[in-house]
Amino acid sequence: MKVGYNLAANIILNKDVGAVFCSSDEVAFGVIERLKEHKIKIPEQMQIMGCDIDPFSTIVEPSLTTIWQPVALLVPT
Repeated sequence: MKVGYNLAANIILNKDVGAVFCSSDEVAFGVIERLKEHKIKIPEQMQIMGCDIDPFSTIVEPSLTTIWQPVALLVPT
C-alpha cells in the first residue's frame, strides 16, 4: 500500500493523467488513499483500476475496479 501512496505523489503533479492501472489492488489502495487526501474525486477526476481481486476491493470507498489474471493458466507448465 505504501508503494501506491508514494507513487501517487507523481500522479497528482501530472495534470494530464486521468486514469491509473495498478499492478495490484494493494498498490491501488495506496493511490486511492493519497488522492483522497488531496481531495481528488474518484472516479470523477481520476479513475483507478487494480489487479488481484483483493477481498477489500469492494469495501474500500469508492469500490475498486479490479481484474484477475489466471497466471497458472497463461504460462505453460
